[in-house]
Amino acid sequence: MNFKDRTGNRYGRLTVSELASRAGGKVRWRCHCICGEEIVVASNNLSSGNTTSCGCFRYEQQCATAHRRKGVFADLTGHRFVRLAVMSFAGALNGKPFWNCLCDCGAMKVVMGQSLRQGKTVSCGCFHREDVRRYATKHGRSGTAAYKRIYKVRREERQNHLDTGWTRRMERALRRLQPVCVVCGAAAGLATDHVLPLSKGHGLVPGNAVRLCISCNSTKHNKDLAQLPQDWQTKIAAAAAAFQTYWES
Repeated sequence: MNFKDRTGNRYGRLTVSELASRAGGKVRWRCHCICGEEIVVASNNLSSGNTTSCGCFRYEQQCATAHRRKGVFADLTGHRFVRLAVMSFAGALNGKPFWNCLCDCGAMKVVMGQSLRQGKTVSCGCFHREDVRRYATKHGRSGTAAYKRIYKVRREERQNHLDTGWTRRMERALRRLQPVCVVCGAAAGLATDHVLPLSKGHGLVPGNAVRLCISCNSTKHNKDLAQLPQDWQTKIAAAAAAFQTYWES
């Protein structure tokens, strides 16, 4: 019986190693799967694409479906999203996975998986900073209304970009937990403030958010904790840690 020699050919995850049999009018081939298993497959199943693995692909698909139902997420390790390469799983927060990513500039950043897949986060922040610098170049327009509008829009874009992991539920929970300024105890004019400054690339996440009044917020501005008085450092750090513990418990 004449038949096409398929030795060495690849079909999906399978590579044909040798002829296994041709009894009963059917040609069967011994194949090696990329997972390391060996399987004998009928020639027509290879050519039609009915069999493309030893069964490992179907198993992986079934596991992925089961994981999604249980709230376990697909592994993004090794995937690349513009300037970010996913290095490892960072943990889950509020049912959403976060990933440790290495940027092309060499900086590490923890990013929510949804932000990576939807293209909302494409770098550690360096891409946005480069864009801001281009718009912030004065060219003799620093005092104009147009320049001020551009600066305001870019500042808002920067904040939205870095605060993608901060949700409305987090904001409501923080307001309930911290109804007064964590530094002075004032109950009016409160705002959610970044413990590590937004201007230095730190977004709002549990552990980096506290409620401050207008006066304390203005005094803190974009300073790091180490630049603040000791009592401020203690109160802000304790309040931020308390909310993180509350949120993750």
